[in-house]
Amino acid sequence: MLGVISIYGPHSSGKTGLIERILERFGKWRILVLKKTHQEYLDTPGKDTHRLLERAWAVAAASKREWVLIRRNEGDLMRFIEDLRREMRPDLIIVEGFLEGVPSVAMPGDERGNPTLVYDGDDEAVFRLVEREILKKRVYDILPHLDCGECGEDNCEAFARAVIERGRKVSECKYHNPGATLSLTVNGQPVYLGPFVHELMENVLMGILRSLKAPKDIREFELRYRRR
Repeated sequence: MLGVISIYGPHSSGKTGLIERILERFGKWRILVLKKTHQEYLDTPGKDTHRLLERAWAVAAASKREWVLIRRNEGDLMRFIEDLRREMRPDLIIVEGFLEGVPSVAMPGDERGNPTLVYDGDDEAVFRLVEREILKKRVYDILPHLDCGECGEDNCEAFARAVIERGRKVSECKYHNPGATLSLTVNGQPVYLGPFVHELMENVLMGILRSLKAPKDIREFELRYRRR
């Protein structure tokens, strides 16, 4: 999974401090931190929000400066992370806690898994790892997500890795259209729009919108269809 790294280690080993320094270095990027906890509940059983969550799909709390959303965990952390990627669209998710299957940094004293790095006090090595993962995610975001394999890689995620790690060019993706203003998804699957179809759909849709009582300065619009 692109755009996710794990930083893990024993209690008081410096995980939070390292993450703080990462956030300071990469402050211009949208970085989401997911803190894993061994507690069964985030809220205190018996309190108002916990009682509401027992009956509601989700509970949100808001103050003047912050808001928080609490939702039932269905037990699949990777699925939850994928939901966060789709809904929040961060440049990077840092998981504070052990997570298999993603690049990782282990603090000294933790022998779990096969970490990408074992932290030895060299922040710059960690920063280089973070930067590479952000760049891979940003390359992936501009690809068509067709997973066609015509580039010679298994899927678009593998191609994004090849661009950053092996020097392949984004232009080697035959379906990459940097000038595209439309994207089409059918039943959750992206559909490639060739230049002619793209231009035709754009002109038709813009013509329809201009005939409606839509804002004159149209910068973005969303159209959904669901068969009855």
